[in-house]
Amino acid sequence: MDQRSVIAAWVNGAGRRDVQCPIFVHDGQDRRLPAVLLELSYNGCQVRLDEPLDVGEDVILVHPELGEITAEVRWWTAGRSGMRFANAAARSAIQASAGGGR
Repeated sequence: MDQRSVIAAWVNGAGRRDVQCPIFVHDGQDRRLPAVLLELSYNGCQVRLDEPLDVGEDVILVHPELGEITAEVRWWTAGRSGMRFANAAARSAIQASAGGGR
């Protein structure tokens, strides 16, 4: 299943999905960090990246098709971070990019 199909299935209510999708994370220190989106759920995601992030920090996730999504770092451990999308507008942006809706 390609990335767009995975995202579209998630948008249409499939719950948490495993993905392997390159993204960038812009953090509060003005860094643009390469990362890999590992899991995507309706409220957030899990990413793999080499640089640590501060729990509670707001970041911007950047994907060429999805655009920019604001998220809050919920946890960080061993090169992985869990993030919660900042608001319904972020989820709507993903839905619009994937061509789906709820």
